[in-house]
Amino acid sequence: MATFGMQQMYRDVLDATPEGEEEVARLVEEIKGRAKVCIKQKNYPMAEVLYGKAIEVLPGDAILRSNRSMVRASMGKFEPALEDAEEAVRLDAGYLKAYHRKGTALLGLERFDDAVDAYDAGLARDTATTGAEWRKAIAKVEKAKQEFKKKKAAEAARAAAPKPQPQVIRRELPAGEGASGGGATAADGALRAGRAA
Repeated sequence: MATFGMQQMYRDVLDATPEGEEEVARLVEEIKGRAKVCIKQKNYPMAEVLYGKAIEVLPGDAILRSNRSMVRASMGKFEPALEDAEEAVRLDAGYLKAYHRKGTALLGLERFDDAVDAYDAGLARDTATTGAEWRKAIAKVEKAKQEFKKKKAAEAARAAAPKPQPQVIRRELPAGEGASGGGATAADGALRAGRAA
């Protein structure tokens, strides 16, 4: 979560209540600019807060949802990242980055087949490029899937392997020796006699 001090630095935009389309557009552009600076500084929590404010004032913008998805995925918040990416796709099915964000979130959730489907959906809609970036993303998912399977197989093998049992080493004392290593004492004889009874 962004610190209180950091939020204070952005109070002017976080507390803004724009009226009318022009004010909303100006505020959103200002927020996007500040969020980009936060991303460059790897201050993802503050970028998330800023995009949240932008979405609050302009909820139907697919780009804002997609950008917040990227920020959330960068923080390992893959479920909320997926929610934002899916909403971005719903808002604008032609916005290709939303499919990439969705694939990234699904990859983070280890939902490999769904991630490939998301990238394939983006590739199918991408008429402007050769599709190399999409295929590269799909290859990354396939590699992660194979590594995941190997990791799970190794974990299963370790779990199924017999556990080493502690070894008990017994040493028999020669007849006639007591616990002290010397000859049997009267007390030793009494103990043995008591056990026999």
